[in-house]
This record gives sequence, C-alpha cells and structure tokens, in this order.
Amino acid sequence: MTSKEIGLEVTVESERARATIVIVAREQFGLAVRSLDSVLGDRRIPFELVYVDAGSPPSVQSEIEKRVHGAGGKLLRIHEHLSPNMARNRALPHLQTEYVVFVDNDVLVEAGWLEALVACADETGCAVVGPRTMIETGSGTYVHLIGGELTMTEEDGRREFSEHHIQSIESPTSGEQEPQRRECDFAEFHTMLVRRSVLEEIGPLDEALLSASEHLDLCLTIKRAGYRVYVEPKSEVTYVQPHSLMLSERAYFLKRWSDDWNERSFDHFVNKWDLERSAKFFEGTQKFLYGHQALCPLPVPDRIDPADHSDLVAHGYAQTPTQLYQQMRRAGWETAAIGRMQARCAFAVVLFSGLSRACGKPFLCHAIGTASILLRFGVPLCLVEAGLMHAAYSHGEFPSARKKSRLRRRRMLKHELGGETEGLIRRYHEYDWDGGPPSAELDVLDCRDAGIFLMRMANGLEELLDLSLAYTAKGPVLRPQWRGFFDALAEELGIAGLAAELALGLEATRAAGLPESLRQAESSSYAIESWNRTRESPDRLRTLKKSKWRSSLYRILMSKR
Repeated sequence: MTSKEIGLEVTVESERARATIVIVAREQFGLAVRSLDSVLGDRRIPFELVYVDAGSPPSVQSEIEKRVHGAGGKLLRIHEHLSPNMARNRALPHLQTEYVVFVDNDVLVEAGWLEALVACADETGCAVVGPRTMIETGSGTYVHLIGGELTMTEEDGRREFSEHHIQSIESPTSGEQEPQRRECDFAEFHTMLVRRSVLEEIGPLDEALLSASEHLDLCLTIKRAGYRVYVEPKSEVTYVQPHSLMLSERAYFLKRWSDDWNERSFDHFVNKWDLERSAKFFEGTQKFLYGHQALCPLPVPDRIDPADHSDLVAHGYAQTPTQLYQQMRRAGWETAAIGRMQARCAFAVVLFSGLSRACGKPFLCHAIGTASILLRFGVPLCLVEAGLMHAAYSHGEFPSARKKSRLRRRRMLKHELGGETEGLIRRYHEYDWDGGPPSAELDVLDCRDAGIFLMRMANGLEELLDLSLAYTAKGPVLRPQWRGFFDALAEELGIAGLAAELALGLEATRAAGLPESLRQAESSSYAIESWNRTRESPDRLRTLKKSKWRSSLYRILMSKR
C-alpha cells in the first residue's frame, strides 16, 4: 500500500494557531502543574489548549484552572478518573486546528518542541510525528525512544508481535551520531502530533484499551489506512518518571495500572489485531506492569477477599506453596502470575532452608503465610512477592560468596525478584521500626512506605495464627506505639479487617493461658543444620563425633540468626 501524503501548503507568517495541545493525566497528578508551566512557557508558535482534568486532587485543580484560563485555553473538568484514551476522546469535539498534539501531564518540553513537530508534519505530509523522548529517573535523564519499530511475523498460523525503541540508550551524551528525522512505525503518547483530518477519518481512539498498547493501536490503524509516521529528534520532551506517590494520589494510579485494566487491554489488543497472547511482547509488557505497580503497592478494592478469617486457629491462610497457588486461582489470578509466584516460592525454599520460627514452625510456612495474608487483602503481586521474601536480608541463607557483601546480596535478589520487589524488601529491612510510626498526615505518606507497613501488619498477624506466639518466649512484633497508626492506615485503605484480625490475635494470645512447660525457650528464629550438610566444617564434625550426640546434637548444631 502506498503512503498517503497530505497538503504541504504552509502559511509561514500566519498568527493563526495550527495546533491544539491536548493534555491528559497519564498516571499521577503530582507533576501536572510543572508540566503545564513547561508547555505554556514556550510560545514560539501560537497554539490552542484543551486540558482534560479528570479526577485530580483539589489542590491541583485550582492551580490548573488558574493557568488554563489565564492562557485562554479550554478546561474540561470531569469528576471521575478516566483512562487516557477516554480523556483524549473527550477533547476531540473541541478541536478546530489542523493538528492535535497529545501530551501527558508528566512531560516537560524543551524550547522549540512544537515548532519542530509541526515543521516535520508540514514538510513530509505524514499523519503522526513523535519527538525525541527522554526519561528522567532517580538516577539521571536518559533517552527513552527516538521513534519505534514494529515487527509482525507469522509461523504455523501464529502471529507474533514485537516492538523496538529506536536509539533507546543509557545516556544522551554517549557519543552516538546525532539522530535524524526519519520514518518509523510508532510514536508514544507521552507526546504525539496527529493530523486532525486523519483522526476524524479513522474514528475516535479505542477506549477498550484502558492501560496498555493504545499508542501502538493508533499507529497501526493509521499505517493500515495508508498514512505515515515520523520521528523528529529536533523536538525534545522529557517524561518524568514518578519517584514516589503520596497516599492521596493512589486512587487513579491503582485504577490505571490495575490487573483488571491490564488484562482487558491485552485481551482486546490481541483479538483486534489477531495476535498470539503468549508472544514475547506481551510477556515483557506484563513484567513491566507488575514491576510498575511497586510504586503504589496498595490494596485494589476488587481484589480484597470478603471472607471471614477472624478465627485465627481455623483461619484458611496458606502455609504451603500449593495452598498459596490455590488461593491465587480462587481469586482469579492469571496463570502467568501464578507461575511467577511458583518461581518466587522455589527461591524462598532455598533461601530459608533449615530455618524455623521460635515456635518450631518452618520459616517457609511463615513467609508463605505472610504472602497469603497480603494476597487476601488485595495488594498487587509485587507486594505479595515482597511479603514472601520480607526476611530475605535478615534471615536468608545466601551463598557463602554473598553472605558478607551487601551489594552482592542485593544483586542476587534483584536478579531473582526484579529491582522493584527488591526495593520494597530493602525498604522494609532498613526501616527503623523501633522509632515509631511517621508523624506526618496519612495523605502525604509515600505509598511504598504504606506498602511496607502492610507487610509489617501481615507479618505480625501471621505470627499470631494458630496461637503460635503463645508457645514461645517471644513478644509480639507489633509494638504498642504502632497499633493506633496501623488501625488508621487500614481504615484509610479500606482493609479495616486486617487491623481487626490483629487485635483479635493479640487478645487470643494473651488469653491463651498455656502452661509454662509448653512454652518454647526460643525467642527468635533459629536454624538447625542437617547432619549431612556439606557446609559443616571438619572441625565441627570432629567435635560432634567426640560428644554424646543424642544429648548434644540440638545444642551443637543450632545457631541463632
């Protein structure tokens, strides 16, 4: 199919706006004002502005309204959260200019960005133009993409699909040759110019794509209609990746990246384009989404199990890997997520091998129980994984070469679990639990801190299951100064049942009235090393042989952790 070229006549001196900038929320609102200031700060060429403000916090609403009205733009205020494509479609009836430029509300633009995009569209006659898109992370600013390429192959009746970011490199000053304007297969919605006439021809954006692949769908549709897509590196924008989210911002993020929206988007994209769901592209995208959820690892209302678990002896929480997998199946988790959890459990078996809780329960059962509690209260997979491995740094048996090297242990956990999950585990391990709860209001609490507080609550509740704590000399892990804070946090997150179960467990433990003779002397986790374990030194075995082993085996081989 030959590409269509569209009118190249340009009125250079005209002051009439030829582009309308449409700004919508991508996943957060914390950068919305800064992003809008960036757009309004570059007036090299005139433009119209339509701002779709869907469900932003009141403090952001007032600032956005002041700036949009001050610039003579149109503000569309919607009092509910919309997917990005839904929000973009709300702006379409208000477009009058030749071009529409979609911009996410977490993007900063460089001087001349719009002028370069319009010039590229004018000079090439293409339908879509994307800029050089940078990404600002906690470690620096890097090239995210300078255009993208798509590959579609078919073998044995299966259509495989893959995408590739052109010149996505670690640093903008890497010595690479300066990229040039070129035709490509797709741009991303961080910033994307589209001809309004083409948009009207192909119809509105597909609102069934709630969270993933919407940019690919638009570009595939436009190319199928015979139009071209270009990238213009002279136009530069920066997507500012969120480093943290406050608790007050969680509602949209949780909805935007929910498993429900992700799965519905994948299924629709696969069916629409007749693709193989198991293709590497979808597996990689799903892995990214699981990791991205770690920024806000908090309960999703639709995932919360309403079943009554208040009987902490007949509680129903998982204690073995297979029980955990069955719990995930009953809760409707996808096969890929359960397979991912199987790999995490296999790693936990190795890491906590030979370790027991003070009551004699295998440590692996405690780790799985903690994950099970988090799973029941609707948290995303990344926090379930972190709950399973919450004691990796404090109790994990790492290979000897990594035991004394914190950096090597971190690398191993990142390799096995992913950087996002490892970050939550490390955050949990390094938190000053003796220092008491944070004094700031819940609204400004970092969502990742809220996530590790849920891990702490789940860990504390798991210790109380089956009256386990009553059989030890150990005190509750939850200190009194945390109780009120945890109650308030659970109430705020819609999981007051977790705090209620904790209170019931503490009361049941205090009222257990066990004879002192039944209480284990242990007050912390311990390890018993197997007789045949190769890591035992010859000296220890020699000492063991000289002793009366029946009476001293437990004492000699038991080591505190």
